[in-house]
Amino acid sequence: MSILRDSSMEFKLWRRCFSDRIRWTIREHRNPLRTRTFHLGGREYPYFFHPYNHTWANERAVEIPYVREFLGKASPSTTLEVGNVLSHYFDIGHTVIDKWERCTYRPVLNQDLLAFRPGRRFDVIVSISTIEHVGWDERPRQQESVITALRKVQALLTPDGKALVTIPVGYNQYLDQKLPDVLSETVSVECLKRISRDNEWVEVDLVESLACKYDTPFRNANSVVFLRMSRGTDKTGEEDG
Repeated sequence: MSILRDSSMEFKLWRRCFSDRIRWTIREHRNPLRTRTFHLGGREYPYFFHPYNHTWANERAVEIPYVREFLGKASPSTTLEVGNVLSHYFDIGHTVIDKWERCTYRPVLNQDLLAFRPGRRFDVIVSISTIEHVGWDERPRQQESVITALRKVQALLTPDGKALVTIPVGYNQYLDQKLPDVLSETVSVECLKRISRDNEWVEVDLVESLACKYDTPFRNANSVVFLRMSRGTDKTGEEDG
């Protein structure tokens, strides 16, 4: 990230999230969770700390490190992010689509996933706590659209492509109900559950994860589902066009 761009991003974060940045400077910078780790899928990860969106207190603490590991050394030119999340924390170069958010740090395509026609497919697709909003936040509500969105993600993958979608349990009850039916040879799942006010998380199975509620007993997500997806040999969902 260039010095000018880095400075611009820092200024805008301070201006938009002043109280969070002050809290970070005074107290959270020494939060004991910084020295702890969580486990998922047989690997150990550090919790993610960043003043933007007070990640120390919510699911971003576990979503961000897991997604970053998943991205690995993926080429930005063949990577798609659905929902503008990562650009708030890192200098990224991949394509980002977000129906509503306008980002001042880098270009974001303000397009609906269901109507997205990039004319190509992607080797890697990630989506952090975004898919659950598709259809659910619309008025009138179109709850079936979220399943179409998951199929669209698969359809946008190259034959050997892979996708990772994180879903906070309890926000979209229709999606929670349908998740067991989504699993297949091309869709696998891993789950984390929050167990403390200090934002500690442990790995659980899907049944225990889906029993959790949103905003109870802790604010925001109390469990997160991580869907790993591939395109497979069968065409899934709508073509990218």
